[in-house]
Amino acid sequence: MRVEEVQMLRLAIASHLLAEFSKLEKSVQAAVTSAITKSREHTYAGAHLEKLHTSRDDRIRTIRVDAY
Repeated sequence: MRVEEVQMLRLAIASHLLAEFSKLEKSVQAAVTSAITKSREHTYAGAHLEKLHTSRDDRIRTIRVDAY
């Protein structure tokens, strides 16, 4: 029997996000919170993951949380 490897999403958050979070507009705060919640609940399938072309690791993706 072959066991397939399941890759889990790992969410990295910039260390300065917490310090700056309260300064964001409420709608942006809600979008960030929603993205974090979706990643925790594994419902990120609908999120548009964008490849970060300047990264050394080709597995890195970003999620746009608003139109900014």
